[in-house]
Amino acid sequence: MINNNRIQEIIELIHIEDKFFRARWDSFDNLTKEKLMSFWDKCIKYMNDFTSNQILSQNAEVYLKTRGFFSLVQEKPFRYSEIPKQWRSILDYPDKMQELYSSIHNKLLNFTKLNGIYDNVDFYGSIKTLDSIEKKINLISKGSAPRKNLIDIWDLIRFRICTDDLKQLVKIGYQIWCNYFDNIINCRNYYFMPRNGNVDDAYRAIHFQILDSDQCMFELQLLTKSRDAISLLDHSIVFRKIIQVDTTNLILLQQMSYVSNILEGKEFQTIKI
Repeated sequence: MINNNRIQEIIELIHIEDKFFRARWDSFDNLTKEKLMSFWDKCIKYMNDFTSNQILSQNAEVYLKTRGFFSLVQEKPFRYSEIPKQWRSILDYPDKMQELYSSIHNKLLNFTKLNGIYDNVDFYGSIKTLDSIEKKINLISKGSAPRKNLIDIWDLIRFRICTDDLKQLVKIGYQIWCNYFDNIINCRNYYFMPRNGNVDDAYRAIHFQILDSDQCMFELQLLTKSRDAISLLDHSIVFRKIIQVDTTNLILLQQMSYVSNILEGKEFQTIKI
């Protein structure tokens, strides 16, 4: 049996080691923290009822069940040639970057209001920190040929829209395509095609790279509130790898990520646009 106290121990560790988690966690009111803890506890309870292999199998089943509906949100390979040549120079003008961030924030906020989703989603964003930017500048991309020697800074300005469920997520993804069709330079739909085509990769989200009419490039991530809750807990450990935990807790976080997918899949219904 997995003890719920392990989640609290992980939270305390991340709170000490990760300043980004600390800032966000401390900004939450008690009700938000209680909702997060309740969801994480729900994942733990589910994990206590099934073996690791059963959970892995259920995660694959959910993917097969939902992927057809997510084909409504088409993928689009990155059009690297459309990255503004002057985009890198924005790093030298933090005030301009803040101005662009505020402009895009307001436009996306209006998008949520015009499409009637403002009251039902969590919407937030940020500008990549100087530390992260410097790491990006020093990183030579190891992707496909067009990306070699290309500095990965197209997500300097980034936002998230988090939905209650998968049904709403697909609809918003479709609306983004309708609203920004000519401005989308990349779309990765991890609900339709997991990273590297690996069904056992638990991460699920839809990532858009959009070139605004003002030649401002920004990233927009669509994901459920459940996935956002998982990302809050595992991002600095599993993905950024800036915090080391023992294998037991690493497996715990991975299993929780699978369970999040499973719980969402169980609530999924046929979608009509």
